Amino acid sequence: MNLYDKYHQKMHEKKGWDYQGITLDAYYDTFVRGFLEFGYEFDYYVEDKLVGVAYVDILPAVISAVYCYYDHDFEHFSIGTYSILKQIEVAKRYNIKYLYPGYWIQNHHSMGYKERFKPFEILCNRPDLNENPLWVKE
Repeated sequence: MNLYDKYHQKMHEKKGWDYQGITLDAYYDTFVRGFLEFGYEFDYYVEDKLVGVAYVDILPAVISAVYCYYDHDFEHFSIGTYSILKQIEVAKRYNIKYLYPGYWIQNHHSMGYKERFKPFEILCNRPDLNENPLWVKE
C-alpha cells in the first residue's frame, strides 16, 4: 500500500493526477476483494525492495493486465514493459493464447509502449462498425 501511495503522489506531481491517500480498506476493496480465483498479483523486487506491483487476470485462454504501479526511483528499469514480458512468459508456460496488455492509447507517452509487442490486434469499435467490429492486426 505504501508503494501504491508513493506512485500516486509522484503521478500527481508529474502529470497532475488527482491525489488522495488510500486507506487499507479502500486498497483491499479495489485490488484484493474482487480477484476471485483468476486474479493474481505479480510483485517485482530489486534485491529485497518492492519496486513494482501488477494485477492480472489469468483465464484459460487469456491473460489480462489490470493495473500496474511502481516506484519512480526505479523507472529506469521500465517496470511496465518488464511486467508485460513476465506476463508473456506466463502465457507461454501455460499455453495461454492471448495477452491483453490493458488499456492502450495510440502515441500516448505512458501507454503507447504496449504496441511494441507483436502481433498486435486492435478492435475498432466505431459507430459505422458496431454490428461488425473490425479486428486489425499489425
